[in-house]
Amino acid sequence: MSQRVTGSDEPKLLIGEAQTKEYRLANELVGRLNVLLRNVRTHDRNNRAVAGNAETALSKINGLLDTSGKVTFDIVGKSLFLNGIRLTPDFANFQAFKGVVSHVKDRSIRSFSFDDSVDEDDLIAFASILASVDPDEDDPYAEVVERMEAEGVAGIEISRVEAEASLPSRRRSDATGGAAAAAYAAASALYFIGRVFEKGIADAGVTPRKMKRVVQLVVDAVLADGEDMLSLTPVKAPGARLERHSLNVCIYSLILAHRLGLPKHLLREVGVAALFHDCGRTDAPAGAEGGAAHDHTWRGVKELTHFKEADRTILRAMLVAYLHHVNIDASGYPRSGRRIEPDAVSRIVRIADVYDTLTSPPSPDLPPSTSRDALATILSNAGERLDPAAAGTFAHAVARPSA
Repeated sequence: MSQRVTGSDEPKLLIGEAQTKEYRLANELVGRLNVLLRNVRTHDRNNRAVAGNAETALSKINGLLDTSGKVTFDIVGKSLFLNGIRLTPDFANFQAFKGVVSHVKDRSIRSFSFDDSVDEDDLIAFASILASVDPDEDDPYAEVVERMEAEGVAGIEISRVEAEASLPSRRRSDATGGAAAAAYAAASALYFIGRVFEKGIADAGVTPRKMKRVVQLVVDAVLADGEDMLSLTPVKAPGARLERHSLNVCIYSLILAHRLGLPKHLLREVGVAALFHDCGRTDAPAGAEGGAAHDHTWRGVKELTHFKEADRTILRAMLVAYLHHVNIDASGYPRSGRRIEPDAVSRIVRIADVYDTLTSPPSPDLPPSTSRDALATILSNAGERLDPAAAGTFAHAVARPSA
């Protein structure tokens, strides 16, 4: 009998009770956002009423994330859509809908979305910014973006009304272009994972919130232009090989996951899992080989338990840390008395890990493979040890004509 360890990555159709719950939560969230917009006009941010409404709004957001996996509001004309479903206000909340739509639309914002890194402070700051930016400014949208960036608002993404500016989130507003944004994202992630390998999660001051922010930079850079990120690999910046390897695997995994069509809200999970896949090597004995080196898989799970908040992203990272050396035929390690089949994200990270290990070997005594030869190795194992669909997609995504 096989023991299958998987995640629920596939989008779910909301029907019946789940759909009713989503619709109810959406209407309640709009109402709370409208109250919050009114509160911040007349009260200090630390006011108890402001904090209470932000807390309630956050509970609605988390409920929607649990129900449908995403929270994206779009404004079309005077209508408000949640995840593509039109919301119809009744008499009781008509003014709430009108208030939210006008605040957002008058600042040239077409859509806004929340992810699981958002907290009460982000909601209060976002509401304060919307309420204080003058809609008659030359470019109120740019002013909102600038203030969100200045206040470090996380977990909230906005897009402009104009179609040509459909990807202008606050993280993509850097005028220096995609290449600079990619380089900055890579440098931030390299520094971050370097602290983890140097001190360990417990002593490095690493929090889930900081981790998600850093990985989101890499995700945004991949979505903006995967070629910019791919051009940075293999990362050859100064520093320990494990740091560079972790970042390379993160970039390759995100490019592959994006090409495979994983929804945006899952990409950060992939990025975090890939960046931390080898975190179990932080306390591995120097020069460890064989069984001792293999222990880094369960050591990785142990290291990730130092995060005090074991949310879905952390649990996914634990799963990948444990399974990223297991092949689809159950070969590899760790060994178990039962057959263990790797989940979808572990399969993605497995391919990225193999490719970077071949092209940037861990020892200077091992000659690196060319991209062409590494991809040939991956394709020769497709269907036997490596996921065939992912292997083929990866080969198309990272193939370098000159390599």
